[in-house]
Amino acid sequence: MALSATDLIALSMLPRIGSKTLLEAYKASLNNNATNVFDVDWTKPGIVKGKIGKALEKMRLDKNIDLESLITDAETKMEKYIENGISVLSIGDEAYPCLLKHHTDPPPLLYCRGDLRALKRSSIAIVGTRQPTTLGTKIAEKTTSYFANHGVVIVSGLATGVDSIVHRTTLDKNGTTIAVLVDIENISPASNSGMARDICDQGGLVLSENPPGSQASPGAFVRRDRIQSGLCPATIVIESKRDGGSLHAGNDAIDNNRRLYIPNYNNAGYSDSNQPEIEGLKQLKERGALFYTKADYESILQFVNASQMT
Repeated sequence: MALSATDLIALSMLPRIGSKTLLEAYKASLNNNATNVFDVDWTKPGIVKGKIGKALEKMRLDKNIDLESLITDAETKMEKYIENGISVLSIGDEAYPCLLKHHTDPPPLLYCRGDLRALKRSSIAIVGTRQPTTLGTKIAEKTTSYFANHGVVIVSGLATGVDSIVHRTTLDKNGTTIAVLVDIENISPASNSGMARDICDQGGLVLSENPPGSQASPGAFVRRDRIQSGLCPATIVIESKRDGGSLHAGNDAIDNNRRLYIPNYNNAGYSDSNQPEIEGLKQLKERGALFYTKADYESILQFVNASQMT
């Protein structure tokens, strides 16, 4: 029995259970015949090794934990999510995005609002600084327009700056876009709540690994970034300062053997080669990022379309 989304939600309601434990529990359940998560003896050989298995088994046997109530509560949560137009995908669901499943750190659960079919289409992540230069804005608009016009789903993070430019440009081109968030209920920034609705209304979706209503933290935004690049065979970082948040998505793409592209800042037209907004790109270049110009759009498109897993 593979654990269902309801099982994983129930398990996540236990104290000190994080995504790593949920993922290990899911993997271990694939060859287990238990009827639900709490029937499993997690200490059996071949189930979950080490501290995680012992912790899970301790919780299973804890008489202060009402396991039946946890399952019931999880089922109630699922019903409320459905009523509010939220789909919950476990890593074992057919609708779960294939490329993300092959990430080194895939989220065991995804909370989604919108059209799930967008997860199965060719996609590319385009991200960047919250304070782009005028040139960076133009590059983001032109790059996004090309891929949106060619039917590629555009993935970004709904932050101010480049992310907002990317989402709005896609919508203006009648394209489909996915916003990866920390929380799909309390949109951050709040000024982009309307854009989030537009994304869903136009065939895209917003998603998060965290349950609706989760509190945002700096660490949560960093972990969010890996999902942006994890959904796609290729990521483009438009601009980033040396300590910019966009570097998380860029580095994650490289770490997971995905292609990472950056504008060729040497001939893009920057008046200052030490422009702060391209210092982060230089770091990514040193790690193996590929330069691109508009002459490379077609080859990138061909790669993205050929690499999409269904």
